[in-house]
Amino acid sequence: MSRLIGMIVIIAVMLFFIVLNTGDANKCDIQYWVTETAVFKQVPVFLTAFIFFTLGMLCSFPVMFFLRRNKKIKADRDKQRMALQEESFDTPKKKR
Repeated sequence: MSRLIGMIVIIAVMLFFIVLNTGDANKCDIQYWVTETAVFKQVPVFLTAFIFFTLGMLCSFPVMFFLRRNKKIKADRDKQRMALQEESFDTPKKKR
């Protein structure tokens, strides 16, 4: 978790310096659908970069929690398997 937060901070700092160097004159058009009417015109580049950075981080959180949950489930399963193996070695076999 700390590695993810550290990576977010590093990327945010990089984004901050990139945005400072673009200036106010840099603007772009964002087309959000295939038609020509579905366009945001003259959107500042820093706003575009900030919004998509935020959306990317929001998309990474569910993936992170899903991977963590899978690792925890796998670790629990391995512990149970090891306990069953140790138990089978420790118990003496019944004679007929």
